[in-house]
This record gives sequence, structure tokens and C-alpha cells, in this order.
Amino acid sequence: MHWNLDTPGALLAVISIFGFAFSALIFVIDARINRITREMKPNGGTSMRDVLDRIEKQNEKLEEQLDHHITWHLEKKGD
Repeated sequence: MHWNLDTPGALLAVISIFGFAFSALIFVIDARINRITREMKPNGGTSMRDVLDRIEKQNEKLEEQLDHHITWHLEKKGD
């Protein structure tokens, strides 16, 4: 494809088109980054961060229960 950019108007048009496309790309990227950033902040239950916090809390409870259960078996074995 040959670009005929002999006139300042044609050059300005091509630069404007590329500038618009670049601006649109930056807008889309910024919107996606903002969406991801919102998911990483707690908001009362629906963000990904809230879900991860609940999973971590549940995991801690399970670890405590497992430790208690193992201790119970070890103590029972010693009797």
C-alpha cells in the first residue's frame, strides 16, 4: 500500500487517524486496568479480594481443626 502524503493536509489526516486509534487503545487499556484494580479492593463481599479473604479465613479454620484432630489422635494413641 502506498501512502500519498505529498500535501500537509494528507499528512495531518494520517497523523490524526493514528492518534485517534492510539487514544482509543489507551482508553481501553485504562478501563481494563481500572476494572482489575477495583476487583483487588474489598467492597463488602462481591470483589475478588473479598472472596480471597473468605477462602483464607476458611483455610485457617480448617488448619486449626486438622491440628486439633491430629493432636487428639496422638493423645489417644498414648493412652
